[in-house]
Amino acid sequence: MRVKQHTLAWALPAVLVLAACSPAPTALPAAGDPAPATLSSVEVSDQDAGQGTVIIDKISAAEQGWIVIHLDVDGAPGPVIGHSAVQPGENLAVPVAIDLASATPGLFAMLHVDRGELGQYEFPGEDVPAMAGEVMVNVPFRVTLPAMEPSVTASDQSAVNGIVTIERVVAAQAGWIVIHIDANGAPGPVIGYAAVTAGSNSAVPVEIDLAQATPTLHAMLHVDAGQLGTYEFPGDDGPVRAGDAIVMVPFQLLESQLTESQPPDITY
Repeated sequence: MRVKQHTLAWALPAVLVLAACSPAPTALPAAGDPAPATLSSVEVSDQDAGQGTVIIDKISAAEQGWIVIHLDVDGAPGPVIGHSAVQPGENLAVPVAIDLASATPGLFAMLHVDRGELGQYEFPGEDVPAMAGEVMVNVPFRVTLPAMEPSVTASDQSAVNGIVTIERVVAAQAGWIVIHIDANGAPGPVIGYAAVTAGSNSAVPVEIDLAQATPTLHAMLHVDAGQLGTYEFPGDDGPVRAGDAIVMVPFQLLESQLTESQPPDITY
C-alpha cells in the first residue's frame, strides 16, 4: 500500500507538468453565436453605363444593407441615382440600375446599412452609410455615358435672395448656364452665370443681378472653351448650338422690383 502511495505521489507532479506544457484547447463557438465580423469594403471598376446599369465588382458587408450610387458634386457624394440590396458577407458583380438622365461621369459606390424596415431602402433615414472604423465605405469611379442632346429646362419662378434655379441642364462638355435678360423677345446682356459639368446637372442655382432683370429671362447654355473655370463671354465661351439653334429656354421672373428699361438688341 505504501508503494502505491509513493508511486502516486511522484506521478501527480508529472501530470501537472504535462498539463502546463500542453497547448490550451481551442474553444468551439456555441450554436447561435454570431459569426466573426466582416470588414466592409467595396471594389468597383470604371465602366460603360450606356445601358443604364453599373456593375459593382465586389462588396463585403458586415450586415444586410445597400450599395448606393451617388452623383459626384464637386468631388463629393451627392444625390442618389440608384441602389441595390446586398447580403452579409461577400457579394459579387452586383448590378445597380441608375437614373441615366441624371448621371455624371464621376460616381460614388457607397455601402449603406439596412437598419430600418428590412428590405425597404430608407435614406435619408435609418439606412445610413456603412463605416469601416471612422471612414465611410465609399469608392469613386468613372463611367462612360451615352451622348446626350444638350438641353435646358427652366420654370417660371421668383428670385429667392437674388438666385434663380435652373431645373436641369444637359451638357456635352463642361460649360456655363448663363442668364440673359430679354431684349425685345431675344436674349440680351448677361446678369448671371454658373458652371455646369458634362452630363446632366439638376437644380443649378444662379445668382443674378436683380436690379437689371427683366420680367422674361433666358437661360442659355454656353461652352467653357477658353481658360477652364473662367467665364469668358464675350469671348471663347460662346453659346452652345444644337444644329442651327442656340440651346436656351425663356422663363418668367415672378418679381416685383424689375427694371422698366429695355436693353439693346444682341445678335448671336
